[in-house]
Amino acid sequence: MIKIDTKELNRFTMTIKASSPKIQKISKTMFKKFVIDNHRKIQKESPEDTGHFRASWELDFKESGDTFRGEVTNPLPYASVIEFGSTPGKKPWPSPGPKTVLASGKIYSSQAVGGVVSKVVTDKNIEDFMQTLGGILREIL
Repeated sequence: MIKIDTKELNRFTMTIKASSPKIQKISKTMFKKFVIDNHRKIQKESPEDTGHFRASWELDFKESGDTFRGEVTNPLPYASVIEFGSTPGKKPWPSPGPKTVLASGKIYSSQAVGGVVSKVVTDKNIEDFMQTLGGILREIL
């Protein structure tokens, strides 16, 4: 016969249950700060000609059940072209011009070669956030 002492596991389970509201609050607060900080960085890194593109970045938080989302979007019709570039031969930038460059098979604004969001919100950026959050949560438990 095998006996397993689950006393410590039960204690750990009770600690998690008791800490759950605190964990959710800390996680949500830290995530919100992460999204707000990235929103600011995206604005700062955005190309500025007239300032309209840079000023048009929107920040929104949505909550549904256990899911909490942060969204940074730019509603301007040319935002996706600045982020993802233009295919050579097609509008809006069929060929490189005085304010555009050809890079990685796409034509980009010379002020945002390779886009803006993808340079700010990187895998490392997300990994650093998750490690920081994990460290804080480990201290609680």
